[in-house]
Amino acid sequence: MSLLRSPLTLVVAFALVAVACGDDDSASGPGVVLMPGADGGSAMADASGTADATTPPPGSCTYPTATRDLAIGQTMPEFSWRSAIDENGVDAPFSMRDFHCNEAKYGDYKSLLIVAGAGWCPNCPGYTREVNDIRDQVAAEGGLVIYIEGQDERRNPADTAWANTYINSLIGEGAGSPGLRIGENDAEEPGWFFNQFSAVPSVFIVRRSDMVVSFHSGVNGLITPAGLPSKLRSLEPVIPMPNCTAADEEATEGANSMVETAPTIEAGSFMGGICTFGDVDFYKFETDGMWTIDLAFSHAAGDIDVFLLDPADSTMSLDMSVGETDSEQLTGTGSGTIAILAYPRDTATNTYTLTFTPAGAM
Repeated sequence: MSLLRSPLTLVVAFALVAVACGDDDSASGPGVVLMPGADGGSAMADASGTADATTPPPGSCTYPTATRDLAIGQTMPEFSWRSAIDENGVDAPFSMRDFHCNEAKYGDYKSLLIVAGAGWCPNCPGYTREVNDIRDQVAAEGGLVIYIEGQDERRNPADTAWANTYINSLIGEGAGSPGLRIGENDAEEPGWFFNQFSAVPSVFIVRRSDMVVSFHSGVNGLITPAGLPSKLRSLEPVIPMPNCTAADEEATEGANSMVETAPTIEAGSFMGGICTFGDVDFYKFETDGMWTIDLAFSHAAGDIDVFLLDPADSTMSLDMSVGETDSEQLTGTGSGTIAILAYPRDTATNTYTLTFTPAGAM
């Protein structure tokens, strides 16, 4: 997408959410979509004490103890939906408890592969189609696919009837398009599931034996669907190790964790860090001419990408720099506010040096 060509208000953020959504129909398009109002919970947890992935559900079934947070290495909360339509059009309730305990119905499955999206997400259709393309590999690994739509194309709450029509329009129906279609508005507690993460599409894997979340795209990074079968095969949580501490954070940490309170930066360089998982660093700037944002970091320690957010909708991006090196750069014209997002791959935290160069300083 083109850069700004007239004075506008922009937004830039550093974040540790790893879910991208762009302006085309592929999973790697130039844009990111954050879920407004989502608190994300605590997406990371200590995996110690979780059951072995091969342990079968107990004969007298009791759902494992769970909190209300969707966190890697922890038990999946007891989400449930009044309506879930399968590939053959059969509508029935679905719950995490039933998936864990109902041996007659789900005994052949080892895991859940949850793909969460929204009708307005530009990258979600492509990602959904690619997930369906690996349906045979998913089935071979014992995975049950669930497509959960949070909102329709107008950002209204999506019910299961709408989700079913939408998903079928993308991948068809019948044996060649396996998986449950669910609308979040048919949840027993609508909105609870979608408030557990920050962006779409999001992907989660839950192993059935103990309902532990073994993969969380907000922690482990949004991988291409081709990489999901190996995650379904291992079913072992990979919890990233921190690469920095609170002492490495920028002086404005706290205030710059929300777009509304983002501090205004001046020309020059300063150090900062994403040292708490799920943190977002937002910055504003003002200039009448051209500007450049440079970000330097160690890619080996954790990837950081830079996104320029849409002034009309801070959940959308206008431009981004998402390379695989130790630096990222954005350029543009016009005064406003810029936002930058920092993304991990398999590491949770990292430090950076941000340099803002307005036209007069070039």
